[in-house]
Amino acid sequence: VLAALRRREEAAQAVAAPERLRAAAGALGRCATLAAAGDARAAREALRGGAMRTFRVDVLRAAGALRADSRGEAIVEALDPLDDELRVVQRQADADRSSDDVASALQEAASAARELAAATVALADDLEAAGSPAAPVY
Repeated sequence: VLAALRRREEAAQAVAAPERLRAAAGALGRCATLAAAGDARAAREALRGGAMRTFRVDVLRAAGALRADSRGEAIVEALDPLDDELRVVQRQADADRSSDDVASALQEAASAARELAAATVALADDLEAAGSPAAPVY
């Protein structure tokens, strides 16, 4: 009975995986928009809340299901430098550093967030096209 319940839960997660990845891509898009608008604090909040809470697990499950573990790892590994960049920019903005430096760094962060969102959507599309359930990560 427990095994059947686990399989049913895994199947439900697999069906929801592309939608969760697209929700995370939306959060990354909001992060990019906020960074481009100059709001490092709000961009970091977008990067850390909502669908992003399970981002790493969702990406690794999807990549595992597609047998593309290195692709998933590359996406996940790109998240930390983006968060670090936004943290540094936020501190610079709080310290009233040169607005040109802050604006330039925010544009770079926005670009990185857009690239990460595109990679996440591509992974969701590939997962959906393959019709494969996302493998559970234990």
